Amino acid sequence: MRNTERTFMLMGIVVTILLLMHLLPTLTIGDTPLRTVSILSDVFNGNGEQEHQDVIPPPSTSRSLLAEKKGKERKEKDTKAEDFKEIVPPGVTMIEDYGGDNAGGMDHFYAMLYSAKLQNRPVRIAYFGDSFIEGDIYTCDLREMLQEKFGGNGPGWIDAGSVFNKGFRRTILQDYSGIQEFQIVKKTFDLKVQGMNQRYFIPSEGSRINTRATRHMAHASKWQNARLFFRTQQGLTIRVTNGSQEAQTSHAAGSGKVQMIETKGEADKIGYSFANVHSKTYLYGMALESDHGVILDSYSMRGSAGFTLISIPGSTLHDFAELRPIDLFVLHFGLNVISSKTTEASLRHYCKRIAKVVSHLQQAFPYASFLIVSVSDRSQRTAEGITTMKGVEEMVACQREMAAEKGIAFFDLFTAMGGRGSMKKLVDSNSANKDYTHINLKGGKIIAEHLFKSMVAGYDNYVRRNTKKN
Repeated sequence: MRNTERTFMLMGIVVTILLLMHLLPTLTIGDTPLRTVSILSDVFNGNGEQEHQDVIPPPSTSRSLLAEKKGKERKEKDTKAEDFKEIVPPGVTMIEDYGGDNAGGMDHFYAMLYSAKLQNRPVRIAYFGDSFIEGDIYTCDLREMLQEKFGGNGPGWIDAGSVFNKGFRRTILQDYSGIQEFQIVKKTFDLKVQGMNQRYFIPSEGSRINTRATRHMAHASKWQNARLFFRTQQGLTIRVTNGSQEAQTSHAAGSGKVQMIETKGEADKIGYSFANVHSKTYLYGMALESDHGVILDSYSMRGSAGFTLISIPGSTLHDFAELRPIDLFVLHFGLNVISSKTTEASLRHYCKRIAKVVSHLQQAFPYASFLIVSVSDRSQRTAEGITTMKGVEEMVACQREMAAEKGIAFFDLFTAMGGRGSMKKLVDSNSANKDYTHINLKGGKIIAEHLFKSMVAGYDNYVRRNTKKN
């Protein structure tokens, strides 16, 4: 047999095996289903029939009933006990609170807002998200709106020497030298030493970080308290220059725990330099904030689906909880999970992993409120034009159901921004990028207003409900 004939025979055998593999049932590893083998998938997707079979169906009545039932139970309880009826302002998509006055619901956050002026610390929000909030887009507007209404100053958490702070983030400017950044979405990352920001920064001898506020947001342009977070096994000398104050030098002893040095005094710039740097010294970031009012930290991680948050060591979370308590955790993920081939099994598996993240954070912050912000609208080009990507609405339903099961709060951002096709409208009005996925600064303000109005409406109802009790 000639070589050419052998080659064609071998190709025929391989193609036959691959075609037969398509007949195999769906295999899974753990809870993760493996993709069905189909070398003709592109052909089937071309007529649209196979693609529709792969995508999960719209949420069934039985699935959405769970979230609806939880909401009704809460309202019936309030109505019977207090004869109270919530006010829903026109055009506002309300936060759905499945926790009520239990831990995890919004009441703790609203209670802290109500007594913000009496607290000996600010009310803090930790907002975790993916590239949708990268560069403080959208979160800077939400922070500004909250600080304008409830008081407070400062941009909140700032990573210690991140490339995104060198001009991309609008609320601060940062320059640094001798600092090496590590983040969880990149290779070579030690899970055991990461901070709450899923990053760590290794300084060298004589390294420095200078951070100053911009005038992009009025309330973020100054602060009254600067806190630096780090971990060092063998000690570290830190020189701090806060605004126009005389420089101060601190000597941190070695410890396995997260440490913090605090510098008081109103300022719009701060500098840190490091000496006596030993191995196993890790910087995390700084919190630039006021003594009162509201502080919103923006923790963005490009490419993240959110479930890596469970890898933060529990001891590290407890250290941060002790040094800097958080009152509201916002988890805003999902864009990196959805694709045209998203399945119901993969969505359920994803939401199950996020539920475990909530439980993990609750162990260190048992008093805190938790809010799931749904995935935003995301569009794609199809034969029918630019339409909402398949899987977006199913993801929203899955996230709502998960929040109901966990007894925490949920905000339907997809509906708030207008539902199907709303991302295209933002692009058409120059408020979002032409990838039909990410917003720009103009769009960030529009999105922030939706959540801000919902938070204020929920807060007003909380005050009315509790005033009625008293």
